[in-house]
Amino acid sequence: MHPAWRRWRLVRCRVSDPTDLTAYVVFAPHESSLEVVVRVAGSRWTVESCFEAAKGDVGLDQYAVRSWTGWYRHITHVQGVRLNHTIFERASCYGSAAALRYDPVRRK
Repeated sequence: MHPAWRRWRLVRCRVSDPTDLTAYVVFAPHESSLEVVVRVAGSRWTVESCFEAAKGDVGLDQYAVRSWTGWYRHITHVQGVRLNHTIFERASCYGSAAALRYDPVRRK
C-alpha cells in the first residue's frame, strides 16, 4: 500500500433495518476526513445505478470484446449515448431547445 494512503473499514446499515450491517474496505489519503471518505463511498451507488440504467437503455451489457482497449471504447461510447439520451429526454420534457443549453447554476 502507498505510504501516503491509509486503509479504512466502513460499516453501513440500512435505514429500514439498523441491524443489517455491511462492511467494506476503502483506501484514502491520510489527510482525508471521515466525512469525505463516507461521501465518496456513497457516490459509488450513484455510479452503479447509472451503469445499471445504461445496461437496459443503451446496451451496456451487449459487448463482446477481447481487450481492455475495446472494452474501454465500448463503455465510453455507450455512456456518451446514455448522456445524449438523457439530454434529449430532458428537452422533450421541457418542450424546447432551450433545455439543451448547459447551465450549471440552474437547478430543477
